[in-house]
Amino acid sequence: MVHPQFINLESRGGLGWLEGFNEWLVRCGLEFAGHPGKDKFINNVGDEAEMDLTLHGKIANIPASEVDVIVERQAPHRISVRGKVVERMFYGPKLELLTEVSTEPGSDTLRVADTVTNLSDFPQEFQVIYHSNYGPPLLGEGSRFVGAVKQVTPFNDNAAKGIGQYPVYPGPKLGSSSRSMYLPLC
Repeated sequence: MVHPQFINLESRGGLGWLEGFNEWLVRCGLEFAGHPGKDKFINNVGDEAEMDLTLHGKIANIPASEVDVIVERQAPHRISVRGKVVERMFYGPKLELLTEVSTEPGSDTLRVADTVTNLSDFPQEFQVIYHSNYGPPLLGEGSRFVGAVKQVTPFNDNAAKGIGQYPVYPGPKLGSSSRSMYLPLC
């Protein structure tokens, strides 16, 4: 295991993110997400500039500045882990991710609640991709994705074949490639 702050996101042509991908749930973004490439932007003096984008952005590799563990005293004694990560730079994004992952003792469910806040005085676009590496008993055949989905876009042609069934997981299939979807949430 390597602490995420020590991952060189620019290695292997911007694919360095893959060297640290080992979490059961990872958020990608926030200023940008997706595949490596180039992006044009207006810099601090008003000129058009270009920057290299790395795979899936930076947020997964920024250490949390605050982490709390909360156990409710009253039944059902929900257990929560809350954290804050801020992606910021001078003349750049100032995006805060507050996250809470919680469950109840004996439950077979967990809750993930994220809030992204623009701390800047100016509008800032952002993207979030969730990568999850679940297995039984959390994820198995028939498990469902529930979320506030505005649009579902298949990642590739294989994913497009299952777009009508995107919220229901089919279970593992030997030799199958990813049925990944992009699920922009609103």
